[in-house]
Amino acid sequence: MFRAIMAIAIMGLVVTSGGLAAPAAAHASLLVPQGPAAAEDEFGNQYVFWRGSTGGHNLWEAFYNVYTGKWSGATDLGMGALGSEPTVAVTDQVFAGPGGNEFNAQYVYWEGTNGGIWMAYWQGSWSKPISLSDVTTCSAPSATTVYPNGAPEIVIFWQGIQGYCGQHSDDGEGLFYTYSTTNDPTAAGDYWPGPNWDSAADITGSPPTLTTTNGGEDGGEITIPDTVVVSWQGQDGGLWDHTWDVLNGATSGATRYTGAGVIGSVPGAAGVLIGGVAAYWNIAWTGQNDYLWLGDHDGNSFGDISSLPESGYMDSSPVVAEVPNISQIGYPAYLNEHIFYVGNNDHLWQAYWVASTGAWVIQDLGDGPIL
Repeated sequence: MFRAIMAIAIMGLVVTSGGLAAPAAAHASLLVPQGPAAAEDEFGNQYVFWRGSTGGHNLWEAFYNVYTGKWSGATDLGMGALGSEPTVAVTDQVFAGPGGNEFNAQYVYWEGTNGGIWMAYWQGSWSKPISLSDVTTCSAPSATTVYPNGAPEIVIFWQGIQGYCGQHSDDGEGLFYTYSTTNDPTAAGDYWPGPNWDSAADITGSPPTLTTTNGGEDGGEITIPDTVVVSWQGQDGGLWDHTWDVLNGATSGATRYTGAGVIGSVPGAAGVLIGGVAAYWNIAWTGQNDYLWLGDHDGNSFGDISSLPESGYMDSSPVVAEVPNISQIGYPAYLNEHIFYVGNNDHLWQAYWVASTGAWVIQDLGDGPIL
């Protein structure tokens, strides 16, 4: 499904964006730093996390409360100094939150200042920071939730760089991963094996980003195991991805999104629930012109691309948040798409696709400075 349709309406302005060619560039480097992490739960609550820009570089959060229709504003969660931008995975576990309403559990991961993976989680209240293992990451990690046995498990990928972080490849470059081996995602220690080398990705040019798709559902029951989609900027500057099977670790061949040309950031991606089958994922990135660019993958091939200059100049990579595969939200609202990034005023911004109107809305959420 192609979200960035031919006529995009933004706050009453119609912008023609079909058939655009990707901007060319003479280099393949990332133009902007990695941005915040975001996720949406089955009820429509949205969660955005980032590393504080000053002081202790703590974990910060802003969240959209669907029951009140309001954003919380930036909150310092503490957790000590983060060594990277965080990532977040939301599960189908339900806990009472503000106002006694239902919210899904959130699991936030980051690279610690010691190079290891650290975690904090919300299950009605925030935990203390937890060291998962002595696995060394080398980059900001990316996490997503899978349900191989009907219960939530977390998968984490990261980028190995220059040999000193990789233990399984000849030179230590490329992507590595670990995963929880218990139905309790709060567990640490030996429940996170690895690191495991993702040989299908080869050498990458950026940290990865993850999302989860599902082969099918029947009455809310998962009938085909979830598949993890791994996306990254390649050494050639292009947008690449492949899939990873949670049950046996099998990967698809890495494929380049040739229409995207040379991208300027770590890509963002989120799986889409369509008619009970979530074999689609939407993709966003910062272009070489510093604007937001959009594309998608239907499980077989990449779609067209388009630019959204109304995003303004972006000072970070974007992150995409959509409702998970099993949602409490009715049609067409479960097709809404939320893209978060840091604007050039160092505030948190959102580009929000409203499925019922076919329009993009651009919002400055404040909460700065983010970077």
